[in-house]
Amino acid sequence: MRPLIIPRGAARAFRCAVALGVLAFPVIARGQRASVEGTFTARDPRVTGVVVYLTPLPAVSGPVAPITTSIDQRGLQFLPRTIAVTPGSIVSFPNSDPLLHNIFLVDLQRARIDLGTYPGGELRQVTLGVSGAYLVLCHLHPEMAASVVVVDSPYRAVTDGAGRFRIDSIEPGAYRLSTWHRLLLQHEETVTLVPGGTVKVQALLPGGTPIPPHHGGTTEKR
Repeated sequence: MRPLIIPRGAARAFRCAVALGVLAFPVIARGQRASVEGTFTARDPRVTGVVVYLTPLPAVSGPVAPITTSIDQRGLQFLPRTIAVTPGSIVSFPNSDPLLHNIFLVDLQRARIDLGTYPGGELRQVTLGVSGAYLVLCHLHPEMAASVVVVDSPYRAVTDGAGRFRIDSIEPGAYRLSTWHRLLLQHEETVTLVPGGTVKVQALLPGGTPIPPHHGGTTEKR
């Protein structure tokens, strides 16, 4: 059999094409992820900060990486007023006001985590090892309130002031999409995500008492 002879110019072009293909492969692979976006609003436009999270169907057991984040105390407000984290996450509460704050967390079973009273320039933190929803309050300033929602999902978001959210880089497949807000009934629906696709959802959430996320684990304050 005679050997295949490739002209020099053609060989160079072939090598370039192969190199470009190899370099482009990670981009193509990343493009196979999916996204979910949409809007969740309430009849009262002042009710914002809805937590949105995805749970795979069928459910998959296994740990989700914890994160470290914070809620500031500034101008007699908690900023941000709602965050979503995973079990085992550390949440810090720095005091950026020139006065005392007394911070405590209450879950939907009324269990209390008291972080005590501390002045401006200091912070306290808590490790939330349980899934669930926590209301954050200040003994000294009852007008202050925030929510920390702990969910067993890496795919989560909090809606903005207009009710909008977007979650990117999701593995394709079927998921249960759930919402949580302390003043609104929970919304759930099944979404199916295809590689490179974006699913859009939208709903007006009625007022009511929400169902808490699954509860279990441990909580430690520091």
